[in-house]
Amino acid sequence: MLRLKPALHGSTLACLLLVTLGARGLTLSEAFEKAKENTSRIRNQTLSEEISQAQKREAYSSVLPELEISSTNTWREEVGGSGVTSSFGEGHQHTAQVTLRQALFQGGSEYHLLKAAKKYPDIAKWTRVQEEVDLYAELAQGFCDYLTVENEGKILSEQAALLDQRIKYLTNRVSIGRSKKTELYSARSQMARVSADIEAQKIELLKAKEELAKLTGMVEIAQVEDPLGAQVNWTNIKPTIDVEALPKLKAAQLILEQSRSETKAAKGDYLPEVDLTGNYYLDRAGVLASSDWDVSVTAKWQLYGGGATNADVRIKTLESRQLELEYEDLKRASQLALERLSQSLAMKVGEYKKLQEAVAAAERSYREHIRESRSGLVSDLDVLRALDDLLQVKRAANRSHFQAKNLFYELHQAAGVRP
Repeated sequence: MLRLKPALHGSTLACLLLVTLGARGLTLSEAFEKAKENTSRIRNQTLSEEISQAQKREAYSSVLPELEISSTNTWREEVGGSGVTSSFGEGHQHTAQVTLRQALFQGGSEYHLLKAAKKYPDIAKWTRVQEEVDLYAELAQGFCDYLTVENEGKILSEQAALLDQRIKYLTNRVSIGRSKKTELYSARSQMARVSADIEAQKIELLKAKEELAKLTGMVEIAQVEDPLGAQVNWTNIKPTIDVEALPKLKAAQLILEQSRSETKAAKGDYLPEVDLTGNYYLDRAGVLASSDWDVSVTAKWQLYGGGATNADVRIKTLESRQLELEYEDLKRASQLALERLSQSLAMKVGEYKKLQEAVAAAERSYREHIRESRSGLVSDLDVLRALDDLLQVKRAANRSHFQAKNLFYELHQAAGVRP
């Protein structure tokens, strides 16, 4: 039996550890990793990055040479039954050749298109970074909504317990004629209202769980951890803000630069194109059978194409202007959002601190009402009103607390960073 004790002791510790881990709620960082793993939002952005690399390689292929091997068999009909097919060849000819083609000059379009193609991976990267920032902020909001409802349930349960005690107290006093029945009925009415609020809170909690489950891709969420903790030091919470460094603005700037490069590439159609073609013959028939290779340089200059080039350049120029205006709007809106959220957070923190003072005052008021009711200085209805005031101010403080935390995450989202 003595030899079994260490094993039993070890298994007990393991069970306690499992219970401890199971009791711990889901953290915001864990939820973010689950969302990246289980949902398509970030995975699609990662795939877009891979696509952008392929698009870049595709653009580079336009300036690289093409190499191909071909084999051609030609049969010719005899002329007038004379047995002569051609003075330059036989009735059957076979040609096998290796061909190299290289575009030497395409009006400069190729260089501008390469410059535009280089931006594909960076655009995809900053788009993914912005999507991650947005997802993190949405998860933080989901956490704050969940915790707001969960804490409100605790407040309501505490209120119900106090009301239950008050109802028992009043029932006893009514039975001996020391209190009015109307006071007991008021307490019961207040209890019914709080009970109804508890049921409504349970429904809201289910909705909050469902929203988090959608965002994380998790089947079930038992409980979550407060991402910022119960006590927050609000003195130094503002992120470093640089509007130019916002991921969405970086992506928009790159898209604008890419569009400008494409406009310059379209203007290349005004200039001539020069191509080089070289053939090396593995097998050749006819009078050129002894010639193993040839090289040709082709220059082409389109003098008039019905105005298509002018139209294309005009379209791309106007599209670039549209992107420029959109970028300016986005930059201005981002700056305004940062200023608004920064001020809103400061005001919300001030509101929460005042509500904390109100909660402390309401608790003192309720305790004083209880004490004075025993000496007949206040009525039991006054006690119920003090208790209801305490409930309302606690609920307001709870909402304000998590609204401040949500604004904290919104401010970081607007700054393009994850705290």
